[in-house]
Amino acid sequence: MKLEEANKLVPYFESLNRVYSEIPNGTCMGCANCCTESVNLTNVEFGNVLINGLMQLSEVDYKATVSRIFRFYLSELGTTNYCPFLGDDKRCLIYNARPLPCRLFGTPDRATFDANIKQIKIQNLKYARVLAVKEGVKLDLNRVNRTIPFCESYQPEATLDGEAIQMLYDRLINLDGKAYFEGASSEFAINGDLVGWTIDYLLSTLGLEGINREWFYDIKVKLSK
Repeated sequence: MKLEEANKLVPYFESLNRVYSEIPNGTCMGCANCCTESVNLTNVEFGNVLINGLMQLSEVDYKATVSRIFRFYLSELGTTNYCPFLGDDKRCLIYNARPLPCRLFGTPDRATFDANIKQIKIQNLKYARVLAVKEGVKLDLNRVNRTIPFCESYQPEATLDGEAIQMLYDRLINLDGKAYFEGASSEFAINGDLVGWTIDYLLSTLGLEGINREWFYDIKVKLSK
């Protein structure tokens, strides 16, 4: 996504924020233990991250964040790192524009959290097998099986079950579809990767021929062998 494409999504941010407003508030201890993965998000959400997150950073924070983003991407197959949008003080630099998964952490009830972790482990194993067969990369099992633990210290005003959480995601999917069919978005992408999409955006601003995310992916794979 380029910045001019993100600007077309601005009219949808009000609806996006209405969805966000329905998530229970809570008290966070600021340990940042939950901020050690890139998260998935919708197209409208990413437009919001660009306009109201990345573009609002100071020059110093912007440059530092860009550096962390590329380091995170290139090392993520073998190393667990903090989210590149965290500052040195472990505070989110795009807090007001953070995607739905970030906002939800700490609010699912224990049964919903455990069910989600089970699915994540299955997905991780499938991805590890694909990497082994397709790329010849054998991931460390500790990395494959790693999950973010249930947060005992976060104190939500209320918890959400799986049905309530799915309804929030469904509304974001519908919002993305609305933006697409109304011509504000050139693609209907509802499950993008925050770090990966940010790299796509950053590379689009450079205009370097042949330098794209696939090029960086090849480097990432080679570094992991």
